[in-house]
Amino acid sequence: MRLKDRCLATFAAALCMAGVAQTQAQTPAPSAKWMAHCAANLKGEGLKPEVVRRYCACMADVGEEAEMLTWSQTELERSYPPAHAQCHDAARRK
Repeated sequence: MRLKDRCLATFAAALCMAGVAQTQAQTPAPSAKWMAHCAANLKGEGLKPEVVRRYCACMADVGEEAEMLTWSQTELERSYPPAHAQCHDAARRK
């Protein structure tokens, strides 16, 4: 690879990384309404409050909040199975 091509590739990679970092920094915090709804859905599960908070915060990024606020926990889990599994595992690990 020529030096010019390496420079262009490095520059392109830097631009992509800057875009990813900016997107991650702009992710809004979950709304209190969503957190309360999600916690209420999980009330009978016997989970520690910090696990519920981490799970609900993770799931907040999955779909449209207005729609998810109308769903039960079962409907949410069935609508987004990979995200549910990932958030469930991540919430219990920390």
